[in-house]
Amino acid sequence: MDEVIGDYLDRLCTAGDDHLVVAAISDWGAYGVAASLACSPELAVRAGPIDRALRSCADAGAVGGVAARPVLRDDGILLETRRSFVTLLQAIVTIGLSYVQSPGH
Repeated sequence: MDEVIGDYLDRLCTAGDDHLVVAAISDWGAYGVAASLACSPELAVRAGPIDRALRSCADAGAVGGVAARPVLRDDGILLETRRSFVTLLQAIVTIGLSYVQSPGH
């Protein structure tokens, strides 16, 4: 690791952790953590608040890092794609929390 970070090693902030979440898109990693906590309904990930937050940022003039202008994207990912990802997580959690007797298994 020293050869990768070199002179910056003494400037890094380090903290212990119990679990590591690896995600190419940080928000999606957070959505996955929230989905894993969804046994408590108040912690479930919902598309509505994510939509409103992104729209509020764009309406306030916040610029997307990829587009360099106010857009309904985050990390270059379309709002519709984020909504679909959250909907998929909700379906996975719903199926995971429901008892389904497997036929023939």
